[in-house]
Amino acid sequence: MYKDRIAEIYQTALARPDLNHLLSQNDFDLSWLKPKLEPEEYTKLEEVIFSYGNKNDEILFQVGFQYAWDLFLQCSK
Repeated sequence: MYKDRIAEIYQTALARPDLNHLLSQNDFDLSWLKPKLEPEEYTKLEEVIFSYGNKNDEILFQVGFQYAWDLFLQCSK
């Protein structure tokens, strides 16, 4: 039976507590804006920042993973 080692590495990385801790440290302090914005505007700003961070994380992971995979393929030749 074929084992997908890349998928295993990916799942292991996701399950690592130290990586989860680092990812949870991404915090924006927007409290100073709260009195200056309407609640709807403040909520929208939080959502935009959260979405932006998620997209950046996904892009960085995909590019890094592709680079690592290309390097692996070169080394295995």
